[in-house]
Amino acid sequence: NAEYGEMKRNNQNPKQNFAKKLKTSLQQQNVKNGKGRLWTLSIAFPENFMSINKAKLQTTSLLGQLARTAALFCVDEIVVFKDPRTTTTEKDQKNGKQHKPPTPFFPAEKISLILSYLSCPQYIRKHLFPIDEDLKSVGTLPPLELPSHPRLQDHTPYREGFILRSKKDQIIIDVGLEQTIKLTCNTSKPKGRITMKMQYSKDYSTPHTGEICSSSEPTEKHGIYWGYQVRIAADFEKIFSESPYEGGYDFKIGTSELGRNVDEISDSEFKTFKHLIVIFGGTRGLESISGKDVNSIFDVYVNTCVPQGTLLIHTPEAMLISLSILRPIFENKGFSEN
Repeated sequence: NAEYGEMKRNNQNPKQNFAKKLKTSLQQQNVKNGKGRLWTLSIAFPENFMSINKAKLQTTSLLGQLARTAALFCVDEIVVFKDPRTTTTEKDQKNGKQHKPPTPFFPAEKISLILSYLSCPQYIRKHLFPIDEDLKSVGTLPPLELPSHPRLQDHTPYREGFILRSKKDQIIIDVGLEQTIKLTCNTSKPKGRITMKMQYSKDYSTPHTGEICSSSEPTEKHGIYWGYQVRIAADFEKIFSESPYEGGYDFKIGTSELGRNVDEISDSEFKTFKHLIVIFGGTRGLESISGKDVNSIFDVYVNTCVPQGTLLIHTPEAMLISLSILRPIFENKGFSEN
């Protein structure tokens, strides 16, 4: 069409131009509609979900798939929990001392590092993540392209920022634009990541400005997905006891091949919730990990893949299948003030 030809004549990349317009319009359209989302979705899985030794590049690739799945389904929190029963102690035959053998899986700290890195806007990563051997292969992964990852030229209503310097009356913030943002404030603020509600100038002579807001505002006020947070739980119980939400998770779903066929569960069994968590059991299964009657833990315990054509379903696959099937329930049962 004419617009495509004009862009080609001006040496512009039509695909990049379209992506820019789409990302900007997604945020602006959501702000215009004003439809907020007041419920949250969390997922949890054990750190040993990849118990077979794999090359670091392959492990990183699987985590990239997992991060993409979480982003596609607007997951707000990822919990990586430790399973102490998979950590054994061996006796050194020479000196009789007890020691732990090499970890046969990617530990939670490294999983958290990679997932957090992927969720962070590119222009802030240099401030938050020092050079690390475990991040060496992350550059090969496809970007998440979240609404919170705007490009330099995108004038989106909200931007993530990083406080570079703070004085008594002024703070300087990097929001991924050509110039930093300077805000007047009464008290100094520590260096760190913040969310900005932007006010863009119409000409280059006037600097852009804005105001610091809650990181939940884009989602709660306008329904703009703002990425996920990553949390490590020291054991299965701490998934629930250390929940960041007031009152904890008010609806819990467990997934297992031993669960009830999801097609046989009636809609009435899924109650309205504010904070939902879906938990995956990895290679050992939730029955073994929890050590309890799963029906006393979960509101619903389901098998989302019936029939199963393979011996095992890998955790990234289980997430994609389960969240696809359960998504309509999330949308219908999530808390709303309307």
